[in-house]
Amino acid sequence: MVKHVLRDNWQQELKITVIVAHDAYLKGAHNICRLLGDQANIQVSWFTTSKLLASHDLSYIDIENAVREKKLNDDLVQADMVIAGLGGRGLNKLIYGIRKFVSKSYDNITFPKIIGYFPGVLHLRIFESLATRLLCDQVLLNCERDYFLYRKLALATIGKDNGLMFGAPWISPPPTTSIPQDIDLLFVEQSVVPETLRDRTSLIKCLIALARQHPSWRIVVALRARKGNASSHDLKYCLEEISQNLLAGEGGVEFVIDDIDHLIARSHRIATISSSVAYTSLAWDKETWFIRDLGVNKNWGNDLFKRSGYMVWLHQIGDLVFSKSTWCSRFVKLPCPNIINQLKYAKNNHYVDSIPRFNVTNMRLLWVVFIFCLKNFKNPLVEMRDLLVTIRNINGRIYRLKEKKENINKV
Repeated sequence: MVKHVLRDNWQQELKITVIVAHDAYLKGAHNICRLLGDQANIQVSWFTTSKLLASHDLSYIDIENAVREKKLNDDLVQADMVIAGLGGRGLNKLIYGIRKFVSKSYDNITFPKIIGYFPGVLHLRIFESLATRLLCDQVLLNCERDYFLYRKLALATIGKDNGLMFGAPWISPPPTTSIPQDIDLLFVEQSVVPETLRDRTSLIKCLIALARQHPSWRIVVALRARKGNASSHDLKYCLEEISQNLLAGEGGVEFVIDDIDHLIARSHRIATISSSVAYTSLAWDKETWFIRDLGVNKNWGNDLFKRSGYMVWLHQIGDLVFSKSTWCSRFVKLPCPNIINQLKYAKNNHYVDSIPRFNVTNMRLLWVVFIFCLKNFKNPLVEMRDLLVTIRNINGRIYRLKEKKENINKV
């Protein structure tokens, strides 16, 4: 008989495996591991599911194929902790593969503790995003709003709270030394926000107009990537190229590619449409604004900021007084080192291998969705439908509940 044992005490050497899907997850993983400390008894192995990210220090792995062929890397199945920076399908494939592989391959099973987290702001299809992490052993939540919503969802479905209010993992600690602030305004480009050439041209024109309004300012655009360069995010219309076509590059706006945290530290003000980078600048107490010049569009995610106190017209920047808002305390949080210590030493509850209470008769779940949608002007029918589809896909296509039922019936 196979004995199911979960890790209650860490071995003398803590073995951690990190696996990430793209660069935003990678940054979060680096911050999480940094909080673990530079202890000699911690061994970290790094993997990615992206061929673009793969390097000498970041090995490529095909999760789908590895699970299908039952050939998971030893670093995954023999780790104490797997920090999984993956989207819903990849994450649940990994969870399923590790638990099935370990249970069939070892007599005394010691399951890796699987830690899920998020690479950016949770807004669009938020219940789907939260639900895809339900089967992790622990889930790191970005902020107060996310933590309390996830807790309600988890208790209504899997019957336990496996969430931890950690903070946004993509937020690095603020600089400990003084850095000269030589940038008056840093604008953070996004690869597909806005998406069309027309909107991105309008955006450049707004930035050029701001430069003419404040001729003494140094205005810098932090580029996502330059056109033609390899990137984990598709960039069809580069703002720098649009500017060059408009004014031969003489619009009073600079374009740079540099470490974004370093650029934030050098800046007096930060502006964007909806980039999660703004959460870093807010956490560092930097003057931060979400611009509304191109409108408010839920597909861009900037409708989340309508009641933040930070949504403004670009030409207003420079005339406004910046202060911390109530919204900021609910949505922006630096990663908490104490939570990492909890991950290292806390006992692990027996894992859940499916998401059980998810149907339309679950009144507790319906109430959670309805109240959230009422407060946030969302359609509860759409949110509930998408949530149920997501959970059915996880249970049926990955955990194969139908197959289990058929086998039981045959017996």
